[in-house]
Amino acid sequence: MKKAGIGIGLAVIICLVGAICLLSAGYAKEKNYAGIKIMFGGGPVKLYNTKKFDARDLHTIKLGYKSQNVILLEGEGEEIVVKEYLRENREDAQAVMEVKDGILSVTGNDSNVITIFAFYVENEKIEVYIPSSYAGAVEVQTASGNIYAENPFYFESLDMLASSGNIRCKDITAKEIQAETNSGNIHFDAAQGRRIMSSTSGNIKVQDGEGDMDVGTTSGNIAVENTSGIFHASSSSGNIDVSFKEITKDITARTTSGNIRIELPEKSAFSFEARAASGNISTDFDKLLSYNKKGNHAEGVYGTNPQCAIRTDTSSGNASVRFR
Repeated sequence: MKKAGIGIGLAVIICLVGAICLLSAGYAKEKNYAGIKIMFGGGPVKLYNTKKFDARDLHTIKLGYKSQNVILLEGEGEEIVVKEYLRENREDAQAVMEVKDGILSVTGNDSNVITIFAFYVENEKIEVYIPSSYAGAVEVQTASGNIYAENPFYFESLDMLASSGNIRCKDITAKEIQAETNSGNIHFDAAQGRRIMSSTSGNIKVQDGEGDMDVGTTSGNIAVENTSGIFHASSSSGNIDVSFKEITKDITARTTSGNIRIELPEKSAFSFEARAASGNISTDFDKLLSYNKKGNHAEGVYGTNPQCAIRTDTSSGNASVRFR
């Protein structure tokens, strides 16, 4: 009986594996995928491909991958170096790389393969070494991988999209920085320049930096420290926590079901308006404000000759404005 039970169990497993393979094959055919890879176990990645390009010939770098992590590192000399670390038997996944009209395009080549029953001990990664002399534009996109910038960089612009991965950068300076995720977090040690950041279900954190900022989440928190410039933040179901080096331009913060906390330099001057549908409003300058009877709308002026405005709006959260 024991052997029969083992045999039946094995037969069931084989049938399940076969069913999954058939379903995957049908899906691949429907989506025009090239094929399926069935892998048992896994292993570390290895360097499969290295390409070098003269940075002096380029004004834009475009990087696009599906599941690999993309890592930006500081290079040497005048060369941009791209290194692809892939798993065994992944020669078909090597990227297509070409230069045309000053644009380096690097496109991962595994978007048409489905892999099932894979267990990996190390993620595939792409290292891109960019010399400090390069000051052009950089665009990076991944579907399910992460994006990292491991060194300080100075770019004309930086545009990053990680659909279901995280974005993690150290110190970035650019005229414009864009960072977007669907289900991942965004974290900058410092971001200098105009900053546009958004996440659907992830948190956004910027620890330092100056420049106008537009930041939004659907179900994540926003935390920005030591900032300045125009500031606009919105969150549907997350908190907004921001501190300012100086107040010279307008500040707007809105949440649907989250709290707002703002820290300001005491030597500031601004007009102020706050609304809270079902929450509290509290400030360090309450005596200068006029509240309605319900206490959910306040307005007033702090300082002499204000040149900028602060506005907060919460539906089911509290708003707090304090001096540092």
